Amino acid sequence: MARITDPYTFAWTLNGQPIGAVLPTPPVQADATPNSVITKALDGAYITTVTNTITGCPFDASFNLQLDQTMSTPNIIDVVTGRPA
Repeated sequence: MARITDPYTFAWTLNGQPIGAVLPTPPVQADATPNSVITKALDGAYITTVTNTITGCPFDASFNLQLDQTMSTPNIIDVVTGRPA
């Protein structure tokens, strides 16, 4: 049985810059469609654009991350995608 994957691409920005351009140490993006995970995240305003590569339809979601070094729980962003009607 063949594995079916959803046809999505992910583009992340931090404070208006692509995350790969953030200095001195950029966050790390790992994609395994239909998920995208950011590790080594820095404080700031994140925007992710998820694009369905079949329809070309994009979806944006934003999140302001303020790290609290006293907390030990992870910051989780859950983006739920849907298929257009």
